Amino acid sequence: HTLNLHIFAREGVRLLGRAQDARDGKFYFASDLMENLARSDQFEQELLQRIDRYVESMHLSAPEESLPRLSDGFSAPILTGLDLTTQRITTVIWALGHAFDYSLVRLPVVDDAGFPLSQQGETSFPGLYFCGMPWLPYQKTGLLVGVADHAEWIAGRIAAK
Repeated sequence: HTLNLHIFAREGVRLLGRAQDARDGKFYFASDLMENLARSDQFEQELLQRIDRYVESMHLSAPEESLPRLSDGFSAPILTGLDLTTQRITTVIWALGHAFDYSLVRLPVVDDAGFPLSQQGETSFPGLYFCGMPWLPYQKTGLLVGVADHAEWIAGRIAAK
């Protein structure tokens, strides 16, 4: 099955542009959501084409797959600011992709090499967790195949608090 940003939007996830700043209980975002959605759609298309070429070049038997045309995310409003208190937001999931950048977290939470200081992703700061990184707590947690177990553990810790 396909899982992408448009499906998230359809299911009620609020899509936002790139995070730019956080201060005084507010998050600020770039107005680049539509461009990010277009890039995401293009990446998905190119990835499936690469997979199809590999299957063909290896003479593998695989079911025919078609990529559904989804556009739900394009109807999302562009928000450049979000007040966490008035919106009653108590948890922020910050997905960084392939590069680590903790510049918005203005707490002493990384070591000299820039890696998060934590116990299995849980920091000494209440409510601040790291997930989806190699060796937090296992090498596989930095990979798509292994992040789900760690995310479930982190979600359990958050729910328990």
